[in-house]
Amino acid sequence: MDYYFPPIGNESVVKDILAFTSKEYRLYPPGTAVVIRRTNKAVVFYVDPNVNVEAEGTIVTGIHPTKYQPEPLLFAASPVEQAKIMTKIFGQFAALLPGPPGQALKIGAELLNMILGMAGSNGPSWNEITAMMRQVVREELVINDIEYIQADYELVKKWIEIQYLPNRDSQSKEQLSNLLQDRIDLVSRDINLLLQSNHRIPGFGLLLLGVGMYLCLLQEQIYIGYKADIQKAADQWANDMLEVWQEIQKDRHNQIKVKKHSYGVYVPPGDVITCYYWSWIDKKTNDKRGGKDGPWQAGGKKDHSESNCRADAEAHYQNTVLPLMIEMFGDPEATAKAWRSVAVPG
Repeated sequence: MDYYFPPIGNESVVKDILAFTSKEYRLYPPGTAVVIRRTNKAVVFYVDPNVNVEAEGTIVTGIHPTKYQPEPLLFAASPVEQAKIMTKIFGQFAALLPGPPGQALKIGAELLNMILGMAGSNGPSWNEITAMMRQVVREELVINDIEYIQADYELVKKWIEIQYLPNRDSQSKEQLSNLLQDRIDLVSRDINLLLQSNHRIPGFGLLLLGVGMYLCLLQEQIYIGYKADIQKAADQWANDMLEVWQEIQKDRHNQIKVKKHSYGVYVPPGDVITCYYWSWIDKKTNDKRGGKDGPWQAGGKKDHSESNCRADAEAHYQNTVLPLMIEMFGDPEATAKAWRSVAVPG
């Protein structure tokens, strides 16, 4: 929805609600998923034939992907897009769907498999995450490490889909736990690498996705009968992620430079006077404002040219740059809240 039908102009989303059809609608069977989006301008209904909801009366008992896959949804999603989907499920489904958390929605390996399948048929797109990072943060990338981490995530995705889920019922609890622990350790190692100083900013998108994957794997561990302090882990990862998010904001804010300029003006018969003005430039986007013609010309006495220029630069960051970053990363503050409310299998 967000990708193909973004809000128009000054339209903003107020609330999204997951619902389902109670009877056949056109070619779609009962239980077809529907998202009701309320904006400040309208109420819009999106029918999603990719998802079928099972229910007993008004009590949801399961959510399942269908085999129907319309072509527009088969785009390769970046790790950030996958993390956004996971955040929505962690943060909204448990509140919207009645019943115990373990019964209301898919959890663990099944949930992770569904999310990564919904996000894109070809797995994470390295080109997309590279382009996105270059748009909102600094350009230097720890390419080798990040590519290895992305490959690890793809490995976990394929392992769940091809090996773990098809064979889960035929293996012992101990065998399943050992298999899960290997993947939990792998994702945990990658997350900790992404939290190192030179990886924190360029790897932020993979950090968002990795924590979501880690929490799903812990859900699966609990589901098969082993203890795991998922809420403690979620809270710690949320704290770490928000620290990086603050660094990203600071790093991006520092790309907006305010400068004082001087130039000479010839005054007949033979004098030259020095004039001053202030301007700002966004080094990342090359947006700029201010010049010899104003609006921040220093008058030589006490004036507000510098403070007004800095205020305008700050407004550019707060009103343009920061909202773009929040949108691109799927609102990290909301993501942290969603992690902390992750469902514990009952």
